[in-house]
Amino acid sequence: MKIIAIFLLANIGCILGRTIEQLNANATKQLESIVEKYKYLATENAELSQWIKKLFKASKGNAMLDKMKLHAQFLLYDERRKYEEGRIKSRVNAIDDLIKDTKISQKCLKYYRRQKKSLQMAYKFSNKTKLSNILKNSKTCDEKDESNEENDEYSYY
Repeated sequence: MKIIAIFLLANIGCILGRTIEQLNANATKQLESIVEKYKYLATENAELSQWIKKLFKASKGNAMLDKMKLHAQFLLYDERRKYEEGRIKSRVNAIDDLIKDTKISQKCLKYYRRQKKSLQMAYKFSNKTKLSNILKNSKTCDEKDESNEENDEYSYY
């Protein structure tokens, strides 16, 4: 009976070892896949570039749990990035519709063009800055509002 238990323990160790190796290989493959998919997009976005460098480095040597944790963190970051970029795109489209309006004043036209330019540049920024940029550039033009002048808060991007 003891001999059977010893053989079982030896085989369990072998089976678990292969499973852990397979999990580690899968985690590495996931990171490498992300790096390959996003490395060209990362050239335009410093925050995404930092993530890709982290993932590449982790894929080359970190422990399996670190790889899995980093993968999950990246997925959350990327989901947020895509969400904010979708909001930027929606606002740019809305601004385009406002600019097409032939009844819009020159003052408001300039105001919306500055907003659009700022939003288009925001794609290169961090998620936090994208959010801030969207909030600041979602205001409507008010003819009476003095903040719509040339040196308003939208001209800093």
